[in-house]
Amino acid sequence: MGFFEIFKKKGIKKNKNDEVSDKPLPTHGWDAITTAFEKLYPGQKNPFHRAPLVYRMHDLSDNAAAYDGISAYDAGEFWHFVTYGLSELYDKMSEESQISGFGYEFTFRLPHVTDTPPAWAFDFLEVIGKQVWKGDRFAVGHTIRTGPLDGRSNTLETAVLVIRDPSLPQPVETPNGRVEFLLLLGVEENYRQLVLNAYEASDKISNWEEPIVNEIRKKNSNLVTPIYTSGQWGE
Repeated sequence: MGFFEIFKKKGIKKNKNDEVSDKPLPTHGWDAITTAFEKLYPGQKNPFHRAPLVYRMHDLSDNAAAYDGISAYDAGEFWHFVTYGLSELYDKMSEESQISGFGYEFTFRLPHVTDTPPAWAFDFLEVIGKQVWKGDRFAVGHTIRTGPLDGRSNTLETAVLVIRDPSLPQPVETPNGRVEFLLLLGVEENYRQLVLNAYEASDKISNWEEPIVNEIRKKNSNLVTPIYTSGQWGE
């Protein structure tokens, strides 16, 4: 049995009489993500949050939402986004006891320009998340060619590097298994090429991207994607 067969959209729970149960689902996985971020940002109990009209577990269409929610925490100089939905947020569904869902959630950082996080960032994360559900796999050291991240033709950042979130470098252990936080760092195409070249030239099975990321960190210590636009994607 493949992973996609055992970790799929869940139906509404039913009892032995086939009646819909109103018993709330456990939220162990969701709570673990929230706890990790509340430790980073004490007092932020109600971060900016976007949720779909219909949760993925209740949507059988091909256009189901990638996540059950995305939160954006105020880190002072930047917004710190985190997704809820690539790991197992509720019941344990997969047979892999050590890993929750796909084993990771995405994070993203943007400059704190306005009082609200840019709307386009939620759309960008949604697009990447849907690629995961279509079968793409992402891990530290991977790159993704995206085109302009905010949909504006003059934006220079047209790719992302997938790296460990420096604020959460270790996986979080949840009752449903382990979850990593993978930071999507928006970069110009030349950085993507540098990582690809490093991969080709390296005999390592991991960490080939570290010298490039360390070079970026010299000018961008918080590894914030340097896009200062707000509003909707492409506007």
